[in-house]
Amino acid sequence: MSKSKITILDLGYGNFRSLLNAFNYLNINTEITNDKKKILNADMLFMPGVGAFDTGIKFLKKNNLIDVISEATINKKKKILGICLGMQLMCNSSDEGLIKTGLRFFDIDLIKFKKKKLKIPHMGFNKVENCKNFTLTKNIDKNYFYFAHSYFAKKKKLSKENKYLECSYGDKFLAGIEKDNFFGLQFHPEKSQSNGIRVLENFYKL
Repeated sequence: MSKSKITILDLGYGNFRSLLNAFNYLNINTEITNDKKKILNADMLFMPGVGAFDTGIKFLKKNNLIDVISEATINKKKKILGICLGMQLMCNSSDEGLIKTGLRFFDIDLIKFKKKKLKIPHMGFNKVENCKNFTLTKNIDKNYFYFAHSYFAKKKKLSKENKYLECSYGDKFLAGIEKDNFFGLQFHPEKSQSNGIRVLENFYKL
């Protein structure tokens, strides 16, 4: 049986170098594509994210990828991991930009950090809580990860089928969420040193 390959969705933005270096270190086979057939036939999907919410949604709509991603994940049950903007695109909505509606995989809405004394964006390493109960952060000793974002998912009461990570930056926010075959991380595992490498490996081994 051949090893699974991670298909990285090319959403028209972002630098893939750090991500590819991390997967190469783990000897994980990857491809970067927005080809609809390859997405539907993927073993696992990865949605990276750097940039603005509305730019990402606009690209998905322009290239008719929303229905394809939904078919692959909702109907075919492909596992998908979104990081940073990738996670945000998987949520209900965001206050960022002109296009407000996301893919609605997670029942979460995004707002901007607003407290006066906070430096925005939230950048650098920060402590993440609830790691032992979250699938992708199991067996991680030091729970610090690298963040770079201005909008966040405010903690709310979630249905029982959700698992989540928390982080504090002014407000307590969701640093990660999982539901069935859907996984989202607000931090960048590919920039989080050995902790992040373990997260990517955990996803691959699902």
